[in-house]
Amino acid sequence: MCLLLLALLAALICRLVRLWELENMDVRGMFGKIRKAVRFAGFPEQYGDSEERWILHLPEIIPGLTDSQARSFLRILQEASFGKGPVGKEREEEARGIYRQIAEALYRRLPFWKKPVFKYVKTFL
Repeated sequence: MCLLLLALLAALICRLVRLWELENMDVRGMFGKIRKAVRFAGFPEQYGDSEERWILHLPEIIPGLTDSQARSFLRILQEASFGKGPVGKEREEEARGIYRQIAEALYRRLPFWKKPVFKYVKTFL
């Protein structure tokens, strides 16, 4: 019984650490998580490796994501990758909001047996 409780406590601690990391992740990390989440949800990466083409096609598979949000996320990602300084907190929070919107939309579209893995193992949400 004690081992079971310790295992559950360890799983809870791991989840909390991953959620904390997600809240403190930079924009490039969010982009990587989005790509992994889309792949996990079963959508093929048919748009190649170009970040720009890939992000601009996200509204086709993510319900509720607008073209302007995808373009905004792309601008923030480019600013984070190629800008002279770090991205501002407001821009980072905007990107985090778009990430959450994408993750929640993917979560809703998953079959019930993939949802716990998406949320608790992979910690996309």
